[in-house]
Amino acid sequence: MQAEIEAILGRRVDLVNRKSVERSPNYLRRRNILESARMIYAA
Repeated sequence: MQAEIEAILGRRVDLVNRKSVERSPNYLRRRNILESARMIYAA
């Protein structure tokens, strides 16, 4: 799935579980990721 999304967007992407980001002890990284995260739905 990651490779397919990268091919569509033409850039590298990281697929992560939201809960794992929310539990991250690094508050700067956590805040940045959660503020810039975009949910993508496919039909």
